Amino acid sequence: YVFALGIKPYFENGALKGITSAHFSSFPAGHKLGLKDNDVILSLDGIAATEMFLVNADGNVQPNMAAINAKAPSFQHHDKYVTHILRDGKEQILEVRVTY
Repeated sequence: YVFALGIKPYFENGALKGITSAHFSSFPAGHKLGLKDNDVILSLDGIAATEMFLVNADGNVQPNMAAINAKAPSFQHHDKYVTHILRDGKEQILEVRVTY
């Protein structure tokens, strides 16, 4: 999904701050989280996007599978997910309730 969505790093003052994509709305999970195209994901449930994704030497974003797998148990059986984003330059918090 990372490559299909065209996920790119988002830098602020030269430091990696999050990830962004012009295609978040076309991704089912992105849609469920309330993401819009060009939003910048800063964190998901308190886990910084900069921990979950790495930027390689070519400037491409890749999942940090070791970090994702280590954090995966904390994502299971939640009834609410909290995503911190930048939208149009302003920080926002998106909360999504999930039913199983």
